[in-house]
Amino acid sequence: MKHFLTISTMALLVYCIAIPVQGANPAFDSAADVVYNDGWQTSDNGGFGFGPWTLSLNYPGDFGVHGHFVGNSTNNGDGDTNNDGDIDINPTAALRSWGMYSNAGQPFATAKAHRPFTGTLNVGQTVRVAIDNGYVESNPTGQVSFTLDNTAGQDVFRFGFAGGQTNYLVSGVNIVGSTPGFTDEGLIVDFTLTDPDSYSLSIDSLATGVGVDNVVTGDMPPTALLGIGRVTLESYQAGVGSSFDAYFNSIQISGIPEPTALTLLTVTSLLLVSTRGLRN
Repeated sequence: MKHFLTISTMALLVYCIAIPVQGANPAFDSAADVVYNDGWQTSDNGGFGFGPWTLSLNYPGDFGVHGHFVGNSTNNGDGDTNNDGDIDINPTAALRSWGMYSNAGQPFATAKAHRPFTGTLNVGQTVRVAIDNGYVESNPTGQVSFTLDNTAGQDVFRFGFAGGQTNYLVSGVNIVGSTPGFTDEGLIVDFTLTDPDSYSLSIDSLATGVGVDNVVTGDMPPTALLGIGRVTLESYQAGVGSSFDAYFNSIQISGIPEPTALTLLTVTSLLLVSTRGLRN
């Protein structure tokens, strides 16, 4: 009987080690997908690994104040001065990204786009977002950003640009010297979960060419422990006209998740049990 229990325990141990820890599924999507040939709408689900989009406006039906579209990101700011295409991807014949507008002067004009993950982020996984904020109005203060949200829909991390600032905001803090200065050429931002409630952020400003320009590390609120399961893109009172349009593209989830503490505890316990069984 003892030998049977030992064998059973060892088999269970091997089984637990062999099963990968379930994190968010690998995922990728861009505005180049054929799903967006007719624009960008709620329930669109291009690419793979994500749930469908939910687009929202705080004044539903009030067209002309804020909205969503698919367009060329080089049309915002002062154009594509370094001729790199900003954050656009070429689907067939035209470069394009997901676009939003939110007119300054319209109280609380906001356009958002929510995209759920399949599963929640585990330590070691990375979320990538390409963001091209364009110009952002400073009076009233506008903002273009993306957030990572927990499973209750609360944002636990934010990256973006607020009008009147000189550097980018990380969770509401303007970290001068640690984040790039303003650019309307676009940025590639990689968020890596380093602990259940902390992160490392790599920022590549396309104004300086391809390559990581800044790295920021930090902690998130305790609500992050509920699990990060969604990305939200947002334009808030950014300004009137195409120069103030916001663009996003190429969202991605990658990385092999590390074992969770529960899994490690289970494996350790099984090792102790099996060792005790062998001694008896």
